[in-house]
Amino acid sequence: METLDEMFQDSKRLFVQGAYDTKNYDALRQIWEAVIYTHNKPDEERYQKYLEDMTTQRNLAEVYQALNIFNISSFHNGLTEGENRIKDIHIPVLIAWGENDLVVTRDMTEEIREDFGDKANYQELRGCGHSPLVDDIDQLIGVMEDFFSNVNLTKRGV
Repeated sequence: METLDEMFQDSKRLFVQGAYDTKNYDALRQIWEAVIYTHNKPDEERYQKYLEDMTTQRNLAEVYQALNIFNISSFHNGLTEGENRIKDIHIPVLIAWGENDLVVTRDMTEEIREDFGDKANYQELRGCGHSPLVDDIDQLIGVMEDFFSNVNLTKRGV
């Protein structure tokens, strides 16, 4: 899908926006448990707050459109020519990916890793899906603490 008008015609995305608009928590819970919370789920009180917060979103089509056209790589992504802006990033970058992520696939992650090359540190999160904050927050924190304690800011020109 290339245009915003096409995004507004996508029935899958319209369904999710419709669930947001009508506060259809049952539908949203089914979607999230099929795609996001496949390993662990937030405790019930927190889950309800997440669902309530989701239903405040009014710009889902625009978000998907932005994801399609945002391309800082030097490669065409199938929709948008790359802007070759990764070369301008001079700070440490951590790419963390959950090995069971159903939203951001391994192939997508490999493309990101290729785009950044040796400018980024990659860590695969074992047993995690798209929500490591819920699946294994201790592992995520450990990866982040290790990354931040080992970056050499002077080497990177920061």
